[in-house]
Amino acid sequence: MLTIEERTVLLQKKKQQLKNQKRQQANREQKEKEQMDLRRKSLLGEIVLEYFPYLVKLTPRSTAEENRIEFEEFRGIMESVAEVIKQSGGLNNELARRASSSYD
Repeated sequence: MLTIEERTVLLQKKKQQLKNQKRQQANREQKEKEQMDLRRKSLLGEIVLEYFPYLVKLTPRSTAEENRIEFEEFRGIMESVAEVIKQSGGLNNELARRASSSYD
């Protein structure tokens, strides 16, 4: 039979184990989310480069300000595209409209 102190120690250990398991699970989930985000960005980047091949000539710089200047023209293009999509009722509506018009 365990003493009260021994049971208390065991409960504290169990509590710490559960806390560690939750933290590890949260870390795994965060890492999976980051990997999915990275994969998504990579795939989107490939698509963008397919339609804007000249962008491969742009070089990431060492500061945020230098990057802002380097990519300013492309950022303007993307703002224009986003505005067109917004005015057309959203990306899903635009994709559906284009899909249906391609069969006409």
